[in-house]
Order: sequence, then structure tokens, then C-alpha cells
Amino acid sequence: MIVRLKNVKRVRAKGRTYWYHRITGERLPSDHEERATRVLEINHTSMGTHRKITAGSLSDIIAQYKQAPEFRRLTDRVRHEYATYLDLSAEKWGPHPVTIIERRHILRLRDKYAETAGKANKIITVLRVLMTFAVDRDYRRDNPARDIKKLAMGAGHLSWPDEAIERFLETAPPMMALALKLGLYTGQREGDVLAMSWHDYDGERIQVVQSKTGTKLSIPVHSALREAMDAQERVSPIILTTATGRPFSTSNFRHHFIRARAVAGLHGLVFHGLRYTAAKRLAEAGCSLKEIASITGHKSLAMLEKYTRDADQERLSSAAILRLENNSRTKNGKPL
Repeated sequence: MIVRLKNVKRVRAKGRTYWYHRITGERLPSDHEERATRVLEINHTSMGTHRKITAGSLSDIIAQYKQAPEFRRLTDRVRHEYATYLDLSAEKWGPHPVTIIERRHILRLRDKYAETAGKANKIITVLRVLMTFAVDRDYRRDNPARDIKKLAMGAGHLSWPDEAIERFLETAPPMMALALKLGLYTGQREGDVLAMSWHDYDGERIQVVQSKTGTKLSIPVHSALREAMDAQERVSPIILTTATGRPFSTSNFRHHFIRARAVAGLHGLVFHGLRYTAAKRLAEAGCSLKEIASITGHKSLAMLEKYTRDADQERLSSAAILRLENNSRTKNGKPL
């Protein structure tokens, strides 16, 4: 007989699987029988207060939000991401009335994750959306997350220097080399690269529907990428696959990509940095922001300006000095 366990969350990290109780956060045994016994014990003895959701509690607001059009119209990827942080909030304050949550409580939760600024900022983003939902439904009068500042992200994702790209391609297995070229020449996010299929590629262009925004793109394939794709054996409908021909999961892909990066002797460079590199290279080639956005799919030109700032500065400064030299008065053939 198969017993379906409630409130169990599975997490894959560094090639291993970990199990947690979704509500209490307790780490569960890896052995199936021991895990089942412990989960049933927790659900029976300590989850009684969580089974019934009180009207007006944070858990109630979260449950309503997950059924609302505001949540349902998000892409699958964003819904999954939001659900992760909504569950985290429910673990913290779920049974409590949404009205008692104050700015200081949210700041305290943000600061708890200050060492991982990206996670801390996502918590703020999701709580801001949730509290707006609560205000719209008259569960509270204000949004305590509205004016909370996000934490500085530091330098962000680093662009890949040309020499790093060359070194990676020299030492990486063919599938990881192809992954790098897909990221570099399409400027797409990791998840969208992993989802690319041979059906999307016609030998000249590759079709992309971005999971984060739903944006549809038709991207001309660079000759270097086309050569790599045409040389790759098609063992699955998905372009990037494991040695057994199965599509990569995110964690498995990152494991292989990080290992290939380590073999190349590279550090501090991540796959998402290739999106930055793609935008920067297009800027260096003289492309306008709208031309770059037609490849990367960026909706915000302000974000693209951040990506291309270094390339613009170098190009503009060179043009400025050239103009200065051409305009300089000379004496005895030398500039004054």
C-alpha cells in the first residue's frame, strides 16, 4: 500500500536529496520508512493548530492569493518562486492575523537573510505583493512592506572575459560548451536555455518563450552557435541533455556547469553572467538598446543600460579623445 505523506518538501542540493517537513521546517530522515513514521508523528501530534486556517490570518490571505487572478496569471516559474517565499512567510506568521504584521517584523525577516541579499529581496517583493492584495480585500489598511528598501546586491553577476570563455570552451565537455554558446549568443536566462528544443531551431533562427515574462522571441543564430548546434547529435527533443539523453534539471545542470568551470580554473563566474556578456558584446558592436532588447527580451531599458554601461563608456571615451585630437590646434606639427 502506498501512503501519501502530507507536508513533505524535497530539496535537491549539490547532487543530494534532502527532506523537510513543510510547516515545521524539521529535517526528515533520508530512509523512507523512518521518514514516513516521523512525518505521520508530526502531523498527528503537533500540526493540529495548523489544520484549520483562521479567517483573516496570514495563511488565509496566502490561500486566497494563490486562488486569485493576480497569482494565476503569473508564469509557472514565477508562481513556483512566489510560492516558495509565501510558504516561508506562512511558517513564520501563518496562524497570526495579517493585521498584526508590522514593518519591523518584515525588516527583521529581511535582515535574517542579509547574507543572501537576493533571497532577502525576494522576500520583500513577495510580501509587498501579498500585503497589497490584503489591502485591496480590506483585510488591513496599509502595506507594511511598501517602503522597505531592498539590500544592495554588490557587483552582481560578472561578465565573462573573452579569455575565460576561450578557456572554458577548450576544456569543457561538448554539452557544457554548447550550453555556454547558447547562453552567450542568445542572451537568455538559464531556465530558458535548458528548455530550448530542437523543434525551436530551424537552422537559421531559434524561437524562445521566456518563462519569467512570457515574452516571445525569434533570435537569429550566430554562426559560431549554428556550427556547434549542427554538430550536436540529437538524442532528445530537448537540446541540452545528460549523458543518458535526459533533459537537465536545474540542479544537475549547475553541478555539471560548475564542475566544467572548475576544470577550466575559473572562479566567480556564473551562467547568468553570460546574459550580461551577450548584452555587453552587442553594445560593443554598436547596437542600440532596442536592438539589444530584441535579442535578450529585456522589458526595462534601464536594466540594459546597466548591462551595457561599460561598453558605452569605452566606446564614447574613445570617440571623445579622437574628436579632441582632430580638433586640437597644432604648432610645429605637435598638439598644443
